[in-house]
Amino acid sequence: MSFIPLALALPFYRSSKIKFSSKGHLALAIIIDNTASMRQLLTQQQLPAQRQLLKQNHLQFENKLATAFERAKINALRLIRGSEQMPAPALAILITPIGKYNRNPIVSTNLSELAKIIRKMKCTDAETDITTTIIQAQKLIKSQPYANKLI
Repeated sequence: MSFIPLALALPFYRSSKIKFSSKGHLALAIIIDNTASMRQLLTQQQLPAQRQLLKQNHLQFENKLATAFERAKINALRLIRGSEQMPAPALAILITPIGKYNRNPIVSTNLSELAKIIRKMKCTDAETDITTTIIQAQKLIKSQPYANKLI
């Protein structure tokens, strides 16, 4: 069941009694699925809005059409930027199922640098099970000293 929130880009782990009232008290783990399955093209109905979001977030189309991977990057950028519903995190962790951010996840308070890294990320041609990545993210986020934690 943990795959459903990932597909919907919804948080699936929260520390108990999470309160978003104060800025700087949130640790956020972001899992960006960079496997080949994320190359799936969005439907024609999703494309116009997706193209505008890509432009707003300074992202380029890989294939002139938006993919699920590009949508994941947009959502990650939105999370680290913060919103009225959820402030920007004090610390963010970036982890992927495949590649260097799987072996060496980024744990950073420098959110602008993290945004640059996310914008440059590419989808891989490999496939893997994301379950171990979720477990790894849970361990990393639980070890952080922040009261509010979200994956």
